[in-house]
Amino acid sequence: CVHPVSGNVLCYRALARHLGAQQPFYALQARGLVDDQEPQTQIEAMAADYVAAVRTVQSHGPYLLGGWSIGGLIAFEMARQLEAQGEEVRLLALFDTRAPDAEEEVIDDASLLASFALHLGLSPEQLQAAAEEVSKSQTEDYLPVVLEHLKAASIVPRDMSVARFRQQFRVFNANIRAERCYQPASLPAHITLFRAESSGSPGWGIDNIE
Repeated sequence: CVHPVSGNVLCYRALARHLGAQQPFYALQARGLVDDQEPQTQIEAMAADYVAAVRTVQSHGPYLLGGWSIGGLIAFEMARQLEAQGEEVRLLALFDTRAPDAEEEVIDDASLLASFALHLGLSPEQLQAAAEEVSKSQTEDYLPVVLEHLKAASIVPRDMSVARFRQQFRVFNANIRAERCYQPASLPAHITLFRAESSGSPGWGIDNIE
C-alpha cells in the first residue's frame, strides 16, 4: 500500500492487523520525511521508485497493490508500469481515490497549510483560531502558529520542532502538486474502488514517524 497525501503510512496499521499474520503487508512511505531527502514531485517518478523497492522484496508478480487518497493514484501508476514490464497485477485497490483534475484552481501555500492542518485532525474552529492569531501577529511565517495549535490539541508531540513540521508540510505540498499534474494513461486492468460512506477528518497525526 502506498502512502496518502501526508506521506506517512501509520494510517495502514489497522488494515495490516485485520489482514492477519498469514498475509504479508508492506507500506511505502514518501521520500522527504527523513532528513536530507528531497520529496518527489511527480507521480510517475514516485511510482518508478516504489516499483523498484517492491521488486527487491518480490521480484515478480502477481502483485497486490493499493493506496488511500493520492496513494491510489500512485498505485495505479505502479500497476501501469508493472504491466508494461510484463508483470501481473492481480489486485489494484483504491481507497477514496479520485481522478486528478488539471483544471482545479491553483492553491497557495496558506491554503495548503490549512488543508494540511485539517488533514492531521485540527477542527475548523481550531483552524480559524490559528488564522486569527496569524492575522493579529502579521507574520509571514504561519507554520509555527499552526504547529502550536496542533500541539495544544494533542495532535502532534509537544517536542516537535518547527523544522520537523516544515519538513512534513513540504512533503504534503509536493504530493498535492504532483497529484494536480498527473495525467493517467490507460490501464487495461480491473480496479477495485473502496469509498467511505461518510467523510471527515481522519486525525491520523504525525507522531512516532521515523
